[in-house]
Amino acid sequence: MRTAVVTGGSRGLGQRVVERLLSDGWRVACFSRSANDFVKKTAESAPESFFWQSADLLDTDSLRSFVAAAEQRFGRLDLLVNNAAILHQGLLLTMPPRQIEESVAANLVAPMTLTQALRPVHGADRRRSGGEHFIRQLRPGLPRSVGVRRRQERARWIQPEPGP
Repeated sequence: MRTAVVTGGSRGLGQRVVERLLSDGWRVACFSRSANDFVKKTAESAPESFFWQSADLLDTDSLRSFVAAAEQRFGRLDLLVNNAAILHQGLLLTMPPRQIEESVAANLVAPMTLTQALRPVHGADRRRSGGEHFIRQLRPGLPRSVGVRRRQERARWIQPEPGP
């Protein structure tokens, strides 16, 4: 059985991803800062296939602890959905330094920490299984092919037209 890790899986888009993965037969490990009704109900209704633990994107130790607990619970971790993020509204020039630090920690350092922490969980299985992907990072709602196509369209749009 395949297992997914979903960051910010307690509400919004993350909740929808968790629901979809569970309905498709995946086991799901997710975290958020606090448990809400969705987390409690899902833990009760799907105790064998759902795992939640409190963790904070700004605390790399809590992220590593979450990965260790998810590994202990499910063993194999196949998919990482980096959904959780922090968005501060405003101009970078006027943004307080603390908000800049939080944005970088949550949106850059946290996904890198999770990817690094998840790598050893599946590395040995990957070699034995003939090259299976150990982690696929998804941006929910944006299939890879769509992302590639959009980047290609943007690249065409900004390229200057050939001159005479």
